[in-house]
Parts: sequence; C-alpha cells; structure tokens
Amino acid sequence: MIASGTLVAGNSDAMLRQCDELEEKLARSVNELERRRLDARTHQVMAGMQDILVEMQQREQRAAAAASVPHEPVVPLRVDYADKISARLASLRVDAPELVDAARDVLAATEPARARLLYADLVDRIEEANRRAKRAEAQRTEVAELRAQLSHLPDPDPVQALLDQAATTVDRNVDSEGLLARARAAITWQLDRVAAQSDREFVRQAMEDSLRELGYDVLDVNVETPGTLVVRQSGTHGLRADIRDGEISLRAVRLATSDAAADRDAEDEFCRRVPGLISGMSRRGLTSSVKEQKLPGLYTPETISLPGSSIRPAPRQDAVQPTVHKRNAR
Repeated sequence: MIASGTLVAGNSDAMLRQCDELEEKLARSVNELERRRLDARTHQVMAGMQDILVEMQQREQRAAAAASVPHEPVVPLRVDYADKISARLASLRVDAPELVDAARDVLAATEPARARLLYADLVDRIEEANRRAKRAEAQRTEVAELRAQLSHLPDPDPVQALLDQAATTVDRNVDSEGLLARARAAITWQLDRVAAQSDREFVRQAMEDSLRELGYDVLDVNVETPGTLVVRQSGTHGLRADIRDGEISLRAVRLATSDAAADRDAEDEFCRRVPGLISGMSRRGLTSSVKEQKLPGLYTPETISLPGSSIRPAPRQDAVQPTVHKRNAR
C-alpha cells in the first residue's frame, strides 16, 4: 500500500510566494551583476586606451586649428570612434587583447577611409568573439548538466570520457557539439535500456502474480532469457510466457509425457483462463489485450525438462498466443 499525503493549501501558497520572490531576487541580482560587469569592462577599456585617446584628441585639435587658418587646405574632421569602440569592447564576453590592439589601430588611423575599414573589421571580429563565447558558455552548462546524469547510468565511464573530452575542447574555444551529441545519444541509450529493463521486470512480476492468483505454480527451470516464465498448470502441462517489449507470447508446454488429446485439453483450459489473466494484470497496472490466438491442438507443445526429470525436451513449435500489454500510469 502506498500512502500519499495532502499539502495544506495555506502552506503551499506560502511556498509558491516564496519561490516567486526568490526568482525575482535572483533575476535582479543577475541584472545587477551584468550591469557591473559592463561598467567594469568599460572602465578597463578606457584605461587601456587612454594614451591613444589623448593622442587622437590632440590630432583633432590640430586639424581643427589648421582648418581655421586662411589659405590652408581644409582637413576633414575624422569620425569620433572612441565612444563606439569603447562600447563595442565593453560588450566582449571574454578578454581579447588582440581586439584591444585592433581598436587602438582604428583610433591611430589618420586616414578616414582606413579608419572606417578597420572599424568595420573590428566590429565583425567582436561579434564573432561573442558568438564563440556564448557558445562556449552554453556548452559548459550542458557538460555540467550531462555530468549530473552519470549517477543514473549503469555504465557511466564511456560517457564520462566523452564529457571530459568535450570540456577540454570547449576550454580551447573549439566547438564541442559533436562530442556532446555523442554523449547525449549514449546517455539516452543507457537510460532507455534501464527503463526497458524496469518495465520488463514490472511486467514479469505482474504476470507472475496474476498466474499465481489463477492457481499456477511458478517453476524453477532453465530458461533462455530473464523475460521467460514457466508455470505449472497440471501434472503434465504448464505454460510458458516470453516477455518482450510490449508483448507477452504465451503457449502451453509439456512438463511430462503426454498425448495430443491431453495437449488439446491443456490448451483449452488455458484459453478459458485468459480473461482472468488479463483482468489480473489490469489490476496490477497493465492494460492487455489478445493480439492473436491459435486454435488448440494445431501444434505439439514444447517439452520442458524439470529438475530431476528424465523427460527429454522437445523442440518448441509455433503454437503462440501473443498478448499485447501496456503499462498503466501509476
């Protein structure tokens, strides 16, 4: 018996309010951290380029003074890239000294056309660097999330090796999507096997309990797979159940020397018990239905040797009565 408790409405509402308040505080904290990071980056960028900014200002002052002198050629004032560049560099998600150097080249350029080209190239490189950084952050997060699933795997070592390799690849600023895809597939495959095994064990137990309820005795015999169950129906006959994914194949078997008439009677007896079997499995969480049923007496049943018996096993024939099953939500 499984006892389930009921949450008190007041306590539940209070917990929900606390969760909402906590989420709001976390969101505000994240925004504040991002603002501080941007401010710090801006100050860092401006401090690192202070010398070139002073030089650029002096050049522009000289150009403006020359433009005011009569008969001197007019020097066009250059575009003010300082604010644009500082904002771009402040948006960088990672340190990139080479981009800071490229920004200095833009500010140092005396020809407006060259400055425009260098600035456009700088913008492209900063955007690409941010794309790579964002991808790396996402992949590091995924590596951590996938590592959290290792404890649920029957064989975590191969997946652990893939994730270690992926983490190293990300640290080198290289795309690790291929390794992560392999790790995801390996985790899914193992978890699917675990779930399938759990389902088979559940079905076997439900089947065994339902057959016992109908008066069958479960026999200890050598079987081909853990999903095979053999039960006694009478002194000479029994039932073999082969449990596979989504289906149970049922057939009458001989447990001792018998003849065709006794075989047919045993199969008739089991057919009469099928509705009770389906009902019993339904009560235990399995929705079942008969997919196919063969007429009794068409095939000679397989002979199964019991411990201590001198009877020789006979080959299995195709007198199969498959029952489709589906596990109910519990």
